[in-house]
Amino acid sequence: MADRLGPVDHVVSTASARARGELADLQRENLRLSFDTKVIGPTMLAKYLAAQMNPGGSFVLFSGVHAFKLNVGYLGVGITNGAVDFLTRWLAVELAPIRVNAISPGVIDTGAWDSLGDEGKRDYFAHISSQNPVRRIGTTRDIAEAALFAMTNTFMTGVTLRVDGGESLT
Repeated sequence: MADRLGPVDHVVSTASARARGELADLQRENLRLSFDTKVIGPTMLAKYLAAQMNPGGSFVLFSGVHAFKLNVGYLGVGITNGAVDFLTRWLAVELAPIRVNAISPGVIDTGAWDSLGDEGKRDYFAHISSQNPVRRIGTTRDIAEAALFAMTNTFMTGVTLRVDGGESLT
């Protein structure tokens, strides 16, 4: 892919595979898939695309709120997202002057929650929005604006932006 792509300005890695469940229920294959998708994949993107990055370019990775908010049932998600946070800082140093930052979203209104059904999604969103300090669910626009900020702020690197409505504080 890198050979076909040529020079790049920015790379944004949003891929995700969540290994949910309590420790006793976690499956090795789900943890591997989660790490392969959110940690190993972006590491390989950096390995093969860094040499093709135009001056001023950047990588933006995606972590998640459970890197910073500990909840039973989210161990696999949390350790994967924590690894992304660490990878962001590590790559920022190793790839300098290429900038590397991450976005750590909270609950965002995307199709990811549709499996809960209309009522389940509505109830879940009501619960989360009543608990976070901004009292609402995030939008895809909130995340897109954060990613654009991470790509265009030329004096920011090694940072994980928590775009979670303060959910990680509760």
